Amino acid sequence: MAKIKINPNLYSNETYSMRTKSLKFALVSSVRHGSKQVCGWSTCRDYLHDVIRGALHPDMSTGYTTRAHNDTSVVDLKRLRLLICSDNYTANKLLTKDVLFTGKRMLNIYEEFLGFSKSTIVGVDYKLAEKDKATTSVWLLNGSGEWIKSPHLLSILTLIIRIAHGLKAIPKFKDNSMEEVNNIIREFSIYRNQQTDASYAFSVGSVLPILLRHHKDLFIHPMSEAYDKSCGVFHSCGGIVSLCNGTSPVKALNKEVGKLLMTESNRAEIAAWNKTVVDGGK
Repeated sequence: MAKIKINPNLYSNETYSMRTKSLKFALVSSVRHGSKQVCGWSTCRDYLHDVIRGALHPDMSTGYTTRAHNDTSVVDLKRLRLLICSDNYTANKLLTKDVLFTGKRMLNIYEEFLGFSKSTIVGVDYKLAEKDKATTSVWLLNGSGEWIKSPHLLSILTLIIRIAHGLKAIPKFKDNSMEEVNNIIREFSIYRNQQTDASYAFSVGSVLPILLRHHKDLFIHPMSEAYDKSCGVFHSCGGIVSLCNGTSPVKALNKEVGKLLMTESNRAEIAAWNKTVVDGGK
């Protein structure tokens, strides 16, 4: 079980309308820096991008990036160290090990395809004070640093975890293939009018396989550019949904993705995917 140094000021932090039945995330410093929680819990995945952006651009002094209590000076920029729990971590009845490890399995399939080292997840001895009973309902994901080189890649990872959390049932994997993950996302997308995460899955599901096949050509910008300092509106537009919609703050990347998606074969692939969802996932 991992032990994380907790700053009680970091426990309560702003969330947004998805709070009910959602998951919360927070970043952790490297072991060398004491495995400290470096930002507040948030159900909004964009805050993770903001914190990394603040670590890359320490002279930034306004906006979401430097909100109270974030310790961007010790953010781990070499590996992804991500805390995960349900929105009420003391009860945490909504996040079971089976659910979380379904998400990990989906990630591991992606990671094998992408050539990333595989993520691991361990329970965390998480206490706000010594008098509190330790809880194992908080988890630490240790992942490849490749995931944080781009906010879009990090957004894919957190969305996959949230998709696993929103599934109606634990899926059965047969061959641990990309097609199995694509089918899970496709079937989850059917509920896009009932769950916000399902609407995100629908927005990216047809495009995601294409982006992942070409990730070595797309996600090549230095982190300082991927988490652009000059972008006036970075929060809420730095993730994978915005990239798939062509509204990422990295304009050069938008252009490359746009060209890629306009090829005849990719347009046909997207149309076929969307039709299966519209037709009920058949």
